Amino acid sequence: LKHNILLKDLLVPAPVTVIDGGPISSGDIFKECGEVRVVLGNLACLIDFDIIHSPNHPVVLGLHRFERYNPNIH
Repeated sequence: LKHNILLKDLLVPAPVTVIDGGPISSGDIFKECGEVRVVLGNLACLIDFDIIHSPNHPVVLGLHRFERYNPNIH
């Protein structure tokens, strides 16, 4: 909402699985947004986001993002 990104309610919430295979404690994906241009250093891409309740982390990137972009994490 802070950045005027249009969010759409999912008709059926989608489960989220964490790295150990269990469900995420914050609950299912309940909204989604269209593509948003994201720039990180010299990488610019369009990413569509699934929205979950996450009181401790403003953005959580899923494994498929790491598989696609293969970032160097320090």
